[in-house]
Amino acid sequence: MRVIVVASQHGNKTGLANFLESLRLAYAKFNQSQEKLSVTTVLLDSHLDTCFIKGESLITLNKYDLNAYVDLAEFVNEQADVCLLQHNFKMFGGQEGAYVLPFIYNLKVPLVSAFYAVEHEPNKWQQLVLESIAYKSKRIISMSSLGVDFLEHIYKIPRQKIVKIEHGVHEPSSVTRLNLRHTLGYTDKKVLVSYGLLRRQKGYEMVINALPAISHYFPEIKYIILGDAHPDTNELADEEYRNYLKLLAEKKGVSKYIEFVEHYVTEDDLMDVLVACDFFIAPHVDEHQINSGTLPHAIGAGAAIISTPFWHANELLDDQRGVFVPFKDASVLADKILSLIRRPREVEVLRQNAALYGQQLFWPKVAHKYLNVLLDVRNHGYDKAKPSSQLFNLTLLPKVNFSFIDKLM
Repeated sequence: MRVIVVASQHGNKTGLANFLESLRLAYAKFNQSQEKLSVTTVLLDSHLDTCFIKGESLITLNKYDLNAYVDLAEFVNEQADVCLLQHNFKMFGGQEGAYVLPFIYNLKVPLVSAFYAVEHEPNKWQQLVLESIAYKSKRIISMSSLGVDFLEHIYKIPRQKIVKIEHGVHEPSSVTRLNLRHTLGYTDKKVLVSYGLLRRQKGYEMVINALPAISHYFPEIKYIILGDAHPDTNELADEEYRNYLKLLAEKKGVSKYIEFVEHYVTEDDLMDVLVACDFFIAPHVDEHQINSGTLPHAIGAGAAIISTPFWHANELLDDQRGVFVPFKDASVLADKILSLIRRPREVEVLRQNAALYGQQLFWPKVAHKYLNVLLDVRNHGYDKAKPSSQLFNLTLLPKVNFSFIDKLM
């Protein structure tokens, strides 16, 4: 089976590599035929001089070159049995990523689309793009139950077309938590960790504002922020946010308790930190976040998780896999951390519950689920006819105002 995966250049490259390798291993293990699995990856970037670069197993595409999408469709039609599209709106060029439409319109092989972002109140372009992709896709993958509900009820996608497959994560090493804490220098510290691409929606200032109260009782506290600027947002704004956090820490007198890790961290190193830390903190400020890539890692590591009640957290941290604090309430966060430090048995229950659930998030199991979808789509009833003449609902297009013409008369 020949698979082409279309993904973002700025995504988690290690995670993507783990997924692809797990996909190959799952195919070798569960496929009864002698057919091999061939996977080619298409990475979209915004900083390419060359629009369409072909390699042995990697293609790089300038996401702002509209013609390159048509060329890519022709290449996929020739080289693949099935295409897996990993989608978010900022991944493609054009209004809300509309440049993807010529690609999917010209695609003749079966398409499976995994939606990383599903807006609950989409604007017309978002609805147009997502519904168009869904129309052309043989299967739709959502990473949360709420995403499944939105796809069915807001975007009117038939439920039988949607599959829930949660975000995959790297499996932690076999090194014990005690040894990892010793290796990382955490033995005599209480370590808080937040992780993810740096942007204001992360709400890290809530933790910084809580540190004075925590450090009063536990001066050995340490807060580690793992994350670089978000590549798909205003990098200057993200850097301003980092500087704001540093200034806030100085103002609160807690700079010595905070470590900013601004370089790339491998999946192995990340999982070691998450296993070894005392608490993983997810202080997000956006209640409507439907998909978090950070919480699954923390769950997979068996971390004790404290989070604000954003939508995906409510789903992932059910059944005592974490505890919640109100949005932007540093006082409650400080009290919760102090309380849990003094109740290690409760913390251990959180760790055990998270680790048990996290076993189903490891890449081999997640890749096997993807493999089943890809094989099903490849093997059952796909008609390689010409692309549909009506790709999307034209009524979703924004209305054009021609009143300016009267002023020219």
